[in-house]
Amino acid sequence: MHDLPLLKSTFRSCGQRLQRTERIGGGGGWEDLYTVVDYAAFALSRELPELPCSAGCAGCCRSKALFQVTQREWELVREAVDAWPEARRADLACRVVAAHGPDREALEALAAAWGEAGLGARIPVPDTLRDGCPLLGDDDMCMVYEARPLVCRAYGAFSVTLDDRPRVMICREFGPDFLQVLHDTDMPELPLPVYERYVSRLGALQPPGPLRPMALWLLEWATAMQGVQPA
Repeated sequence: MHDLPLLKSTFRSCGQRLQRTERIGGGGGWEDLYTVVDYAAFALSRELPELPCSAGCAGCCRSKALFQVTQREWELVREAVDAWPEARRADLACRVVAAHGPDREALEALAAAWGEAGLGARIPVPDTLRDGCPLLGDDDMCMVYEARPLVCRAYGAFSVTLDDRPRVMICREFGPDFLQVLHDTDMPELPLPVYERYVSRLGALQPPGPLRPMALWLLEWATAMQGVQPA
């Protein structure tokens, strides 16, 4: 049996802690937004071992969905990548330019649309854009896991409002089977934390800045690293 009251209490506590967060990454502790999100996700995975979102699962990372990444989130990712050995950084730069260089114009157009619409806006992603996060390793593990953005931390453990209804943030590859498991157990209605509240706090904790897909942040980093100027 699942302990639904305990989950509700945990998520309620995370919501209260959310409003007291003071920073994004950089040290942990309850003052860190990432700590609160990680704890909520941990609580769900502990209570629901059926959850497919665990080490080695990369369904959302391989999907075409491109998520907004704020400047502060990117800075944390860049710090992690910049700490790698030079050869590893050079290899990533080459792969990013080769995979996403042809998409630069479309990625910049998407970023511009996000900039006009604001943080949390949902803009359709062009079908021509390539699939997959550039930071997904060959072993299906995130190469910057400890520095990954908010959306990566929340995926699979939070709800998001679509068509005026709460939906589980989970990939189409594993989501339907997981939801069927819930339906067949004592938890057909799962009281997940609401992702929009955490995105709102993310925006409140940082100065205004550009919103870009991870592929574009990395493409700009890679071309600068290689000394290549965009056409």
